[in-house]
This record gives sequence, C-alpha cells and structure tokens, in this order.
Amino acid sequence: MITVTLGFKLRGNLSPPVLSDMTKDLGQRLSAMDTFFTHRASRMDADGTYAVDITSNSTYSEMGGYAEWGYNRDGEDLRQTEILLVTDGAGIPMAFQMLPGSIADVSTLDSTVEWMESLGIKGKLVADRGFENANNIASLLDRGIDFMIPSNAREMPIKKLMTKAKKVMGDPGSIRRHEGRTYRVAEYEVGIADLESGHRYVTRLEPSEKGADSENVLFDRCPKIKAFVILDPRKAADDMDILMSAIEQAELKLEGTIRRDPAKEFSKLPAFVRSHIDWSVDSDGIMHIERLQNSFSFDSNRAGIFIMFASEGTSWEEMMSSYDTRD
Repeated sequence: MITVTLGFKLRGNLSPPVLSDMTKDLGQRLSAMDTFFTHRASRMDADGTYAVDITSNSTYSEMGGYAEWGYNRDGEDLRQTEILLVTDGAGIPMAFQMLPGSIADVSTLDSTVEWMESLGIKGKLVADRGFENANNIASLLDRGIDFMIPSNAREMPIKKLMTKAKKVMGDPGSIRRHEGRTYRVAEYEVGIADLESGHRYVTRLEPSEKGADSENVLFDRCPKIKAFVILDPRKAADDMDILMSAIEQAELKLEGTIRRDPAKEFSKLPAFVRSHIDWSVDSDGIMHIERLQNSFSFDSNRAGIFIMFASEGTSWEEMMSSYDTRD
C-alpha cells in the first residue's frame, strides 16, 4: 500500500483510472509535485544509484512558455523544450523538471544536483557525457557526491591518456570481464585544478614530457578522480563498420556525378562522414570523392575506446554496474 499525504486515500493496487486521476491532479498542483517526488526519494536506497538525463522535444507551437531555440539533437529547425528526468537504479522515474529549450546539458548539472538534494535524493549519480566538464566535476567533488560520467575526451590531458593507455593495453593484466563481455582497461588518476580562469583537468606527466615539472606540481595538490580508459574490441569493429558503410554510401551517391552545387551536396553529408573524405570537381564538371588518410589512421587508433570518470575509490565492477543503470 502507498500512503501519500496529498489528499488522496490510496489503498491496494493503483488501477489505471486511479493512477490517471492522481497524476492529473498532481500535475495541476505544482507544489504537490515536489512533495510527491520527496516521497519517491524516501523509498530509494541511499547507497544505490540514480540516473539523470535530458530529452528534448521539438514543437511547431507559436505559443510562449519553455519552447526556445537551442541545439536540436534531431537537426530540426524548430524550437524545443527540455525534460530533465531522474530515475532510480531500476530505471523507475523519481522526479522530473521542464526546462527551456535553450539550456545546454552541461549548464544544468549544478542546479539539478541542488534540486535533487532538496528532494532528499541520495546515492551515486550516473549521467551521460553531455553533462561532463571540469567545472561540473569540481562542483560534484565540492558537494561530496559520488558519480560516474563518461568523458567527452575533448581536453588535451584526457586525449593524452587515451594515447598512453594504448601502449599498456597489450598487457594481459589489462583484460577485464563484465557481464560476459571482455574489455581491455587502463586506470589513471585525473586532477581537477582550480585556476583563475576556471577548472581544468591535469594528469601526471612523464619527466621527459613538455611542462612536466609545473604540471606535476599542480597535479599533486589537486583533488583527484578516477579515469577508466576502456577498449571494447566488439565496439571497435562495429564503429568501423558503421563509418565505412556511411562513407561508401556517400561515395556511391556523389562520385562520378555532375552536381549544380557540389559544395551544398557535400555539406548535406553527416559531419562524421565529411571529416573522413574530401571532394573535387574535374574540368568536365564531374565530382570526385577522396578518402583522407590521416583521419582514418586517427579513427582506427581510437576505435572502440571510451573513458569513464568516477569518484575516487570506485572499482571497475562498481563503475560498469553503475553505468548499467543508465542503459
């Protein structure tokens, strides 16, 4: 039996009509929604995990409200709204917020965590890479929140970890198993440096590397997180198959054709395809597609590799099991 002090008398199972009436009434009483979310949070295991994600919804509506212009994941030239959803470790929704469509994922994490704390939501935070940057990680550390977030691998110190990890992944000791699947893993510490310009990632450098002395001094005095650099051989093969299939489709579509506006036709290709090929037009106006060797070398070296950030003290199994929550 569920007891909620919102004016409802709920006994037994929630039939569809009762549930419909209850959620409709909750939706019309905004103050009651946070009370309902708080009761949901109280049922959660404080040592468990909770996942946070944002979904955008495009709209043709001309009315005001939360619909605003912003980065559209579907590539549609439409305004959108954002729905921020929090689920427990079983994937059952615990709370949600409506957000303006112009807000980027990375700018919402701090306020989201503050809101969840006010509801009493506790445990290990699991989020996707859209929320990851050094400032957000620093905020989580300051709040003492355990977390697991995939890295965008955009910052140079993190890119260097991927290169460094490739050299040790041939060692049998790098082989790990999870849920019947085999990976190669290298673990590192990453520092979060607090500078006047903001926070940035710092890693320990070899003495022969440029700027090693100053970077290592900075690294030693920084708070630390764990970074798991992971190679998934099956994902590597799948990634290359997807890439090559898309490139072959582009070649079949454009190679040897005459186009009124070749540049425009090329621009219609997905960005990840354009980064691997180039185009030209010969004296007869025929379009030709050429594969860029360097980009393929880079992709083959990084295929199937991803990085997971986690709180210090997080083990391999804890990290992978936590991310299973999000999936």
